[in-house]
Amino acid sequence: MDGYPIYGPYQSAGKLALSCWQKRDYSRSSPVGCSSGARSCVLVDPLDYTKGSRWVYSGPSFTSTISTLSGNPITCSSGIYKQDYFFNFS
Repeated sequence: MDGYPIYGPYQSAGKLALSCWQKRDYSRSSPVGCSSGARSCVLVDPLDYTKGSRWVYSGPSFTSTISTLSGNPITCSSGIYKQDYFFNFS
């Protein structure tokens, strides 16, 4: 026992605890988006999206299908890759 209480999905006063990790919106108008509207940028710091993004070679489109190492097909929709998420502290 370390003395720290274990909480379930609820915080004190019955408030539901929500994750601060949110799925990115890659559209140009989004503060976490890319100028191309596709996976062509990564956040400089996923823990602080206000630091902006930097261009990278374009990742797979949101409708592409790739195969895992075991041969299973996966559609590359938003939310598949870790870069598809950012920490929204506001």
